[in-house]
Amino acid sequence: MTGWMIETLIASSLLMLAVLALRGAAARAFGPRLAYALWVLPALRMLLPPLPEAIVPAPLTSLLPATPALAPVEMGTAAASLASTAPVASSPISGIDWLAVLPPLLLAVWLLGATAHFAVGLGRYRRFLGAALAEATPLFREGSIVVSLSGAVEGPVAVGLMRRHILLPRDFDTRYGGDCGRLALEHELAHHRRGDLFANLAGLAMLSLHWFNPIAHRAYRAFRIDQELACDATVLRRASAAQRHAYGAALVRSAIGGAPGVVCALGNADQLKGRLRMMARRGPGAFGRASGMGFAVLMLAGGLVLTASASPAEEVMAVHVTEDSVAAVPATPAVPPLPPVPPAGAHRRELWVQDGKVIRSTDIRPSSVAPVAAPARVASPASPARVASTDRAVPAPPAPPAPPSPPAFDGSTPPTPPLPPVPPSPPSVGEARRAAADARANAAEWRAWASEARRHAQEQAREQAELGREQAREARRAAAEARREAEAARREAGRERELARLDAEALRRDIERDVRDALDREGL
Repeated sequence: MTGWMIETLIASSLLMLAVLALRGAAARAFGPRLAYALWVLPALRMLLPPLPEAIVPAPLTSLLPATPALAPVEMGTAAASLASTAPVASSPISGIDWLAVLPPLLLAVWLLGATAHFAVGLGRYRRFLGAALAEATPLFREGSIVVSLSGAVEGPVAVGLMRRHILLPRDFDTRYGGDCGRLALEHELAHHRRGDLFANLAGLAMLSLHWFNPIAHRAYRAFRIDQELACDATVLRRASAAQRHAYGAALVRSAIGGAPGVVCALGNADQLKGRLRMMARRGPGAFGRASGMGFAVLMLAGGLVLTASASPAEEVMAVHVTEDSVAAVPATPAVPPLPPVPPAGAHRRELWVQDGKVIRSTDIRPSSVAPVAAPARVASPASPARVASTDRAVPAPPAPPAPPSPPAFDGSTPPTPPLPPVPPSPPSVGEARRAAADARANAAEWRAWASEARRHAQEQAREQAELGREQAREARRAAAEARREAEAARREAGRERELARLDAEALRRDIERDVRDALDREGL
């Protein structure tokens, strides 16, 4: 598992470099939408299972760890032959078998980093989405997409995976107008219709798996740029020159910083120059689109086949057992030789061993007539039990040696008893099993540590999310309090204006009365 994952990460990184090198030329020749489609290649390679070794090209199979060839083994008993096929643990260093502990440790660190990176990215997106929707005022619906005004965004953005929204700034009507506003809204609708937010979520997951890889971070930024260029090409596919000018004005007016998480924003200041340059180029014709489709298919098929992982075949052993000897040979030699004719009268037993287990046992009885040599059986990949074997002539067991004669007793010195036989050294199977048990115990400890670290990271993410929600609630309460105070001040100002108007009206009546009185006194 660890070896396959390392090879998959390396292969996907190589494909990212290939797409980074070809994306500019592909966009100029076949349009930005095809350059955006090339980013499917590294994602598909991450999902590609190991292929049969016959399909994988030789340059990549040479990079795989080689399986050591099994040489014929001569032993004394069948039990020793089976023990020789068992895995032998490497020698521990300072009491720890690093060859057994290091792969689970690296896997745990990689998974912990990927989980933390994905949780942080998704948490930023959730915080932004919650704050933006809290201040949103719905305007209308476009199918299943809700278009709203929000004071938390600086330009048009597309958010939401299942509940889809388009958020516009409060000053959208004054900043955008006519074709400018219509094309800006069409850009965000195109993001939802093309499924770009789901592609961004998959890209974030891909980047999390490569959290330690600078190539992946560079590729993710290029992927987001190509996504916006492809969306621009979709909106401007049948636009006139005046509409292109209005769309360029909308991009300039929407120039903001980067959008968090999977958000699709209309204007990004880092991408503005390249997008305006793309708008000045003419799109490819029908032949260019067909050629681009063929180029994309060739890139996908060739990239996946050239970087595919090989699935090594299982090694099956054919073990020949006689009364005093055992021979173990690989079951699938490159060119199986013709077996020699065994001597008449030899009693033999043939064992078929796979993964250290006997899967078949056949007794070959002695015969007075020597059998005719037959060609070796050919192994069938579909049935591991039917494998090729090479019959080897086994000599008759030698006669046991005569026991040594006791020394002569001279009557003075007792005879010295013979030395006991040296006990054989214990087999290495027990040591291998103990080392394997220690490695499993260490791996269990590391898995528990990784689970605890993952739980701690999840708790921290939840705490940060709760803190963000609390801050958002405080901000909403402060905004509501400010709105209430502004409303009270507005009502107070209205009362003051009404009182001033009444005072002015009373003063005007007093002046008119005084004027009439004066005119009456003068007789006018």
